[in-house]
Parts: sequence; C-alpha cells; structure tokens
Amino acid sequence: MINLLQIRQHGGTVRCHHDTSCTRPFMFCFHITIARRVHCRYTANCSKLLVQYKAAFKQVQSDYPTVESFVQSFRLDCPAALERIKEDRPITIKDDKGNTSKCIADIVSLFITIMDKLRLEIKANDELQPDLRDLVETMNRLSLLPADFEGKDKVKKWMDIMQTMNASDELDETQVRQFLFDLESSYNAFNRLLHHSS
Repeated sequence: MINLLQIRQHGGTVRCHHDTSCTRPFMFCFHITIARRVHCRYTANCSKLLVQYKAAFKQVQSDYPTVESFVQSFRLDCPAALERIKEDRPITIKDDKGNTSKCIADIVSLFITIMDKLRLEIKANDELQPDLRDLVETMNRLSLLPADFEGKDKVKKWMDIMQTMNASDELDETQVRQFLFDLESSYNAFNRLLHHSS
C-alpha cells in the first residue's frame, strides 16, 4: 500500500500533512498526486515496451513485413497498442520539445538501448558513445532531476572515459561489467525518483 499523503484535521478542514497552507479538499490533492504518479509510471513503462518491441520485431520481420500483418496473422485485437507503435511514443508525450514526459521517455529508452548493446557484447566506443552522449544531455535537460542525482555522476564518468578513447577502441570485459552495473543502478535510481515524485 503506497502511503502517498498523511492527513490531519485542522480547523475542521482536512489538509495535506506536507502543506498546511493548502486549503483545497484532501481528495482533490490526493487524486492529483495519484494521477501524476500514474502518468510517470505509464510513460516509463510504455517507453520501455516500445524499445523492446523494436528489438523483438526485427527477429520476425522477414516473415511479417509490417506489425499490422503480424497482428492480422495472430488475430490480435490491440488498436491502442498499434497506435502507440505507429506514433512511437506514449500517449502522455506531446510533440513539444520542452515536454518533461518526452525527456523521461528518452532517458528510459537510452538506458535500455545502451544496456542491451553491452549485453550483446557491443563495446566499441563509436557504437556506444553517441547514445551515452544523448543520455547525458537529456538527463541534464530534465529539471526534476536534482543536481546531486547519483545517476548523473555515474553516466558522466563513463562519458569522460570514452572521450579519451579512439573511435575503434573497445571496453574490456571488466569495464563492460562495471559499466553495465553503473547503468542498472542509475536506471533503478531514476525509476525510484519518478515513483516518488508528486
């Protein structure tokens, strides 16, 4: 059970425990908090599924040239999923470049992409650094990330390492293992931050 807000009786009005100056009905604040959390979780999970879909569909694309042909062949009824695939973004993401949800979706996608590459033993600098640079830049644009967020430092550390390498240089086995560990811990910390943001 998620303990979103503690409430108390104050002068006959139920108020949010974290904001005693708020005079709005508690259930109004409660529903807003729930909606924001669901919004962040949906965006992160949908973005992750879109990345996984792209990787999985490549395996069957020789038999099913389009996702529509795959759906028809297996008689699937999933119009909402097809719409997300067609637009290549969660429904919560707008087209404006400054949208917070767009940054969240991009960060999730980049984390997964880089981790998948490492697990597939793709370890050349010129194949990893572009995605890593995009991840660093997108994290820096996301205002809800605190300046001391642990994931920023870990990702930036690997960016600094790769900038000293030649394009064809590859990470060794120990570096790949540590890089993957740092990415996973940063990704988990990022998700925890989203789930605790109001």
